[in-house]
Amino acid sequence: MSQSLLKGLFIVIVITTIISAIIKSNSFTKFNTIHLDNVTDFRHLRVALVCRSYFGDEETLRNSLIRTYSMFVDPEIFPLTLVLDDESLQDHAMGNRISKEFNISIKYEKLPSRGVIPHVKNPKFKADSFGYHRQQWSTFYFDRHFSDDIDIIGVLDSDSKFWSFLTHESILNSKGEIKVAVGPTDLYEHDSLALKMKHSFEVMLTNRMPIFYWKNSFEKIRKYLSNIWQKDSFDKVFRIFAHPPYSQFNIMYGALYHLKSAGYEYCLPNTLNSYKISVAANRDWSSSRTGCCLTYSINCRHRDNHFSRDILRYSKYSVAWEDSPILAVEYYAVVHTYINSMNKSKLHKMKSVCTHIFN
Repeated sequence: MSQSLLKGLFIVIVITTIISAIIKSNSFTKFNTIHLDNVTDFRHLRVALVCRSYFGDEETLRNSLIRTYSMFVDPEIFPLTLVLDDESLQDHAMGNRISKEFNISIKYEKLPSRGVIPHVKNPKFKADSFGYHRQQWSTFYFDRHFSDDIDIIGVLDSDSKFWSFLTHESILNSKGEIKVAVGPTDLYEHDSLALKMKHSFEVMLTNRMPIFYWKNSFEKIRKYLSNIWQKDSFDKVFRIFAHPPYSQFNIMYGALYHLKSAGYEYCLPNTLNSYKISVAANRDWSSSRTGCCLTYSINCRHRDNHFSRDILRYSKYSVAWEDSPILAVEYYAVVHTYINSMNKSKLHKMKSVCTHIFN
């Protein structure tokens, strides 16, 4: 049997398996027909992924983000950059180790001016530690680490895990707008303080990664916050609101929303006319195992009746498109188009990570 015929047969098996699993779980009683957006005209856009970390997170970073990035992300299309503390010898040693082992870029960030980052003696919570505040502050400046030819920046945590293949279809809609996974409430009270108004949605509890922004949005966000606080720099504003609980992601999207910044589609969980494909989050290994099955036909004995929902759901919310099997089928058809055009040795390397972990 030819290799192309085998590939075609595998795609048919994947599609049939997804649909039959949903039939078994009675999902067709609430079946929603939502189709995947065509983003062919926007695949030329350059996307960079970034994670802010430090030497104390190396084990988590390796076991979660780097391992699953190696399974499901083509580094030539979606390169990953790790941002570390410039003044830390341990961070430099960690950066040297990782850059030698993996196809990951390393950047080092200098400490901001004294007084910008809150320094709480003996903090009761991790969220009030100097390192945590520094990570939050750093997120507002991720655009500084990339050249002008980068269009979109996707932000990841050290403990993020990919569970499906990353494509432009999971980032953009048919208008070329970034799809944003948002929930209907904001539980972080100092987000409203930072924005000087009550904020009506959040992105943290959806637990969807990467969190994408247009690269030129970062400067707009800093300027917006500086203007509403009538300060001559964002750093002076950060010092005002940097008290937990707050979320840099909520504040950043809140600023863009109030700016009416073009280029974003906010996907609330109760809307039927929009959807968000999810390919990573802070989640256990079961979803990554499912992704290995649907992407590479590896370890399929572990799948369950709801496995197609891994790419459709939010963490804390039920979503209107969760029971739309056609959407899952169409997404994995795109995934297989991607991987069938990949360099064979690179594809073999990605598959081997799945095999090593789950077989």
